[in-house]
Amino acid sequence: MRLVKLSTAEFNDIDEVDEFFDEDLPQREPPGKFLFPAGWIAADGLDESELLLFSFLGQVVRIARAGSGRLQNTDSDQDRYPHYFVVDMTSVRKVDFSVIDLEEAMRNECGVTKSIAVSHGWVLLPNTEAAERIIQRLGGLKRRM
Repeated sequence: MRLVKLSTAEFNDIDEVDEFFDEDLPQREPPGKFLFPAGWIAADGLDESELLLFSFLGQVVRIARAGSGRLQNTDSDQDRYPHYFVVDMTSVRKVDFSVIDLEEAMRNECGVTKSIAVSHGWVLLPNTEAAERIIQRLGGLKRRM
């Protein structure tokens, strides 16, 4: 499970984030191609179907599953963004809960000691049933049948 912090350098407001997820990301080739800079995710640091939490200005605004691991980018943006992963567009769900609430729950119920809210990187969180229950309780996952 990974918290992907969306930058105010890339998005001016939540409307631009919505446009990115609703219009831009599905139109990319391949659909869901999410570009990122060198060093943000190790070569084996992302599992296909891993839960992704996308936050903007302290709020988790989307959840989704990864549709791939880390891949090499070969398009015109490769100098700035040498890697990408695919977001499984069928799994994208709009949510709204605070990163602070997520951090508190992860600390209390999963023993996560790192600061999620003030971290500058993309925080790796435990891939456990307890962590998924936290996300479900905060409004981010449907119950598994």
